[in-house]
Amino acid sequence: MLSLLRSGDSVLEASADHRIDDLRRTMMDCLRDVRPCDELDQVRSRVQYGADIQSLWYVRSDIMNLLAGTHGETFAREQLVMLTGLFKGLLPKGLESRPAGLFRG
Repeated sequence: MLSLLRSGDSVLEASADHRIDDLRRTMMDCLRDVRPCDELDQVRSRVQYGADIQSLWYVRSDIMNLLAGTHGETFAREQLVMLTGLFKGLLPKGLESRPAGLFRG
């Protein structure tokens, strides 16, 4: 019985690894048309060699900044929303984006 449970965990881990690889590819695709600069090289390295899903989560804002500089803020925000959706189910609860309606000014 225990071996069945363990094999289920490895299937879940393999699925998560596949999703993380897809996420890395999508992030790199987002950076494809960004104007070359030192920051671009640093962000690409962080995407390619990020140790875990949390490190990829935190690089999103840098991707948005690079995209905004090349394509404008509207395009960058659209890409950020798309990237954020790819993290669904991969992050610990404390790292997930909160709804925008929380601010009460």
